[in-house]
Amino acid sequence: MSVGARSAAAAALVLLAAGGALSEEDPPRPSAPVEPSPAQGAAERAFARAQQLQRAAREALAGERRAAQLSAAAAFRAVREAPDASAELSARAALEAAELLLAARDPAAARDELVRATRGEVPALWRCRAWAQLGALERRAERWTEALGAFLRAARVEGAPAQLREDAACAAARAHFELGEFDAGRRLLREVAEDSRNVFTRIRAYDAWAASYVRTRDLEAAAGVLELCRTATRELAFEETPRGERVRLALERMRVIGALERAVAARRDAR
Repeated sequence: MSVGARSAAAAALVLLAAGGALSEEDPPRPSAPVEPSPAQGAAERAFARAQQLQRAAREALAGERRAAQLSAAAAFRAVREAPDASAELSARAALEAAELLLAARDPAAARDELVRATRGEVPALWRCRAWAQLGALERRAERWTEALGAFLRAARVEGAPAQLREDAACAAARAHFELGEFDAGRRLLREVAEDSRNVFTRIRAYDAWAASYVRTRDLEAAAGVLELCRTATRELAFEETPRGERVRLALERMRVIGALERAVAARRDAR
């Protein structure tokens, strides 16, 4: 995959600025608290009671917290047994149960809940979240093949928010890299970097794309991708607006900058 002339890319190596790293976060939590109400159906009341137990688990003393987490998880799992439980509410409850089960150190049970939330008539938003959280679970266990499959499924959920699908594609690229599949991972990142409507997601994709070349010691290609990123975001970065300031900060904090500087210094010292 071409990233521009090698000579121009090599020249970009000397233009690097120091910076930090953009962090990769697990998918956001899927629901806000709901209070029980007589006007609610049985499933909604069960969900609200489960949330009350969830809040109590967060406030429980250390010695009582795991039991409280398991109790709250059981309450969320019971939501789907309500006669009026919708596919959406059941999926939301399964995601909450999975989070609690992970906190209670029961990843196998958490996995079962996440898999359940990917099935049936679950709306695209929650199905995408479930696949992404399943990928994150597998990633934490360093089961990269399973993580890749889950993240790819999340990225391909039609009708899910673009941001969720793009985040999943970036996570899938990392799994590709861990499996030694660099070309496949770079294709995913290039697509996000070029097509995303979120400039910060684009920068994150460029960052990971360039860093993959540092990992394979192709420093000129890494510098070329970094320059592509700067060119693609230059107009926004020059804005004298709060967004422009955030874009400049994100560019300065790209992880690849420090990695590339260290790699260039190591190559120079080895001569």
